[in-house]
Amino acid sequence: MSALRPYAEEPVVFGRDHSLVGVTCRPVAPPPAPRPFVIFLNAGIIHRSGPNRMTVRLARALARVGVPSLRFDLSGIGDSIVPPSAAAMSIQERVSIDIDDAMAFARAHWGAETFVMGGLCSGADNALRTAARSSDVAGLFLLDLNVCRTSGYYVRHVARRLFDGGTWRNVFTGRHPLVRAMLARAGLRRAVDGSAHDDPALPHDAVVPYDEMRAHLHHLMARDARLLCIFTAGLEAQYNYRRQFLHLFPDVPFGDRLRLRYFADSDHVFTGSTLQERLTREVVAWVSETAFPASGEPSGRDAPATVRRYSLTPRSLLRRRGTQRAFGSSESGRGR
Repeated sequence: MSALRPYAEEPVVFGRDHSLVGVTCRPVAPPPAPRPFVIFLNAGIIHRSGPNRMTVRLARALARVGVPSLRFDLSGIGDSIVPPSAAAMSIQERVSIDIDDAMAFARAHWGAETFVMGGLCSGADNALRTAARSSDVAGLFLLDLNVCRTSGYYVRHVARRLFDGGTWRNVFTGRHPLVRAMLARAGLRRAVDGSAHDDPALPHDAVVPYDEMRAHLHHLMARDARLLCIFTAGLEAQYNYRRQFLHLFPDVPFGDRLRLRYFADSDHVFTGSTLQERLTREVVAWVSETAFPASGEPSGRDAPATVRRYSLTPRSLLRRRGTQRAFGSSESGRGR
């Protein structure tokens, strides 16, 4: 490792069964003030380096501003095995134990007191559940958290399809989902594409039901936790406009504790160096600018502040489609 690098990385093995594998990334120079310890969670079954090595970039960028972190693989993902003691457990039980072990490791070896946690997709779902049960988690960065649709979602979804030439081509060729459903009911589906039905899209085990998510968010705001929520156009089947998250939870007093972003030109995994750099800037700025308390205790606010809606400047969907850049591949090299 070059002596000029402002961070140091070290592979680690930890957990009650010594079955979890990860990499710590810490600043070489001690920060001027205490910083939270960041824990990155897997996105689905992807290795701890993340899609397009996203987690590696974020960890190193955070270390440059004095924030230590741990990226690790949950049991059964990447280099971490499922120990015999956990073989009969459900996935969520194993995930909870693994994350608790990661926090215990950070406390014992790095003196961590306050945690910031997050990830993409299922990583965001698992982070939200962990924060709801652990007061040591003072902040969450949630990337494409799995959420429900709103009436505003459906209005935009239909309006955009009406002006999409591909939609009408699918209608006239019998490939549109509604047309296929009508043909299937009439017993004519096989004449069109040779199949009787589509395979259902099954949700992954980490998805948090709406009522549970709403309760978690109320609990987090009551103890003054901070949220960075970033959604992308790459998850268009669930999320398609910047204020959807606020409209889903109108009674949650987010105040200035929520920073909400919508990447209208991004795919789900932030492919390309331009999007990766933009994501990194957002996460590093949020961690640097957010005053995380020394512990998970509330800061003593008497009443929730008025909701502040953070968002990007809105753009015309049609104009964006006509000017969208073709992003190159992310930085090369094997993730650690």
